[in-house]
Amino acid sequence: MEGLDDYQRIKNAEAAEEREEIRQEQAREYERSLAEDRARQEKLERERIEQIAEEERRIKEEQDKTRRLQELAASLPEEPPNGESNVATVRARLPDGRKSLPEVSMLLKQPSKQTRIIE
Repeated sequence: MEGLDDYQRIKNAEAAEEREEIRQEQAREYERSLAEDRARQEKLERERIEQIAEEERRIKEEQDKTRRLQELAASLPEEPPNGESNVATVRARLPDGRKSLPEVSMLLKQPSKQTRIIE
């Protein structure tokens, strides 16, 4: 009988050890899964922050561009009125082949030595 008791104790100890190994393995898997979830969440948060920063940068660039265009438009002189006698028409051929004919107010009433007329 004593041999049977020893055998039963050994089997119980082995079963307890096996249960403990399974519990430890499950705990390791759970911790690994938690670490993966944390890493995934951190990555998503970084991507979200990067998207927000990119959108803010894009908006700022658009605002800067709009401001520059407004400043340039404000710095342009007004178009001369029709029939103005002190107006020159400048012909320009653009690189794409289009022709531009803007009217330019003449700042000088009399041509000076520095003024050249090119035909």
